[in-house]
Amino acid sequence: MTDGDLVPVRIGFSDNTLREEARAANGRWDPEKKLWFIRYGKVKGTDLEKHIALDAFPLEKKTSKHITEYALKVSNIICKHIIL
Repeated sequence: MTDGDLVPVRIGFSDNTLREEARAANGRWDPEKKLWFIRYGKVKGTDLEKHIALDAFPLEKKTSKHITEYALKVSNIICKHIIL
């Protein structure tokens, strides 16, 4: 995954702080999917990274290898946040 890739981020309606972070990162709200879409480079290393919606990635454009690689990367990131 590159910093320019769009990632889906799930933010609860009542989480105003994260919504403001998403806006500040130039994220775009998709009302149909109820997800924010933000460039990975803007999400990486922030609280938003923990809210990446793995179940929302478009499967038709990805091979199972890509999905597995991405899931491993994100799970490693989430584990780092939990440990810290």
